[in-house]
Amino acid sequence: MGFFSKLKDLFKSQSQKERERSIEEYEDLFLESDFGSSLSSSLASSIMSEAKSERVSDDASLKSIVKSELSKYLYEYKINITPSEQNLILLLGVNGVGKTTTCAKLALIYKNKGYNVLLSGADTFRAAAMDQIKIHGQKLGIDAIAPEKAGNPAAVIYDSFDVAVKNKKDIIIADTAGRLHTKENLVREMEKVDKIVSSKIGNGSYTKLLVLDGTSGQNLYSQAEVFSSSLNIDALVLTKLDSGAKGGAVIKIAKELHLPIAYICTGEGYSDIEEFDKEKYLERLLV
Repeated sequence: MGFFSKLKDLFKSQSQKERERSIEEYEDLFLESDFGSSLSSSLASSIMSEAKSERVSDDASLKSIVKSELSKYLYEYKINITPSEQNLILLLGVNGVGKTTTCAKLALIYKNKGYNVLLSGADTFRAAAMDQIKIHGQKLGIDAIAPEKAGNPAAVIYDSFDVAVKNKKDIIIADTAGRLHTKENLVREMEKVDKIVSSKIGNGSYTKLLVLDGTSGQNLYSQAEVFSSSLNIDALVLTKLDSGAKGGAVIKIAKELHLPIAYICTGEGYSDIEEFDKEKYLERLLV
């Protein structure tokens, strides 16, 4: 049974007085949806208060209240590309969240928009990632730089700018290393990459996207907190929303870390990516 179905059943089964005594049950439901304890408590109280004051008696009005409350925390993010300048989109995140595939998906989006794109394989700690970037590039007809003997991610990014200038590329889309976010060496390595990009980007746009696996539950928040505090993330990309996972934990991230969402990915295919739409996301969540 989905999130809203459970909420609806709770609501239907009670009289007005019984509903007022059921805040704990609402909290449990929000917790099951990975909203976190603090947000679950405040949401339950707010929704109960709204439902009481408006004398809600049907499913549509209840759903409207829930959507209104959750909508307060969600924001869409649009990536801006600066014409006639170098632009870089940097994807960050832990191993296994889908960064490399997301790089390819974004590359195809911008190729279809008429941009000349370069894929940059800067995950030098995972040999398979370098091979994957090359394979994606070949399949999509997009140039990729993924040197077999690269020393570190920062060096690959540095070389990517030189290649992009030489070959008149509009956008570099860069993969990065993703070993456990709790390891300080990973964060330091990404900070080096950040400095390189900042020094080379000139007047172009530089976008840092944190890729999060929508199936990971509350672990998403700790990942977002570490990367955001160290690297000033611009926006999120949610992946793997093709299963029963709905990415409820992102509500807590959006509320407490004030991070907007740029894209969601719903499958492994190159076209299984879409710009984040708050209304569509909430409809997906509240089923």
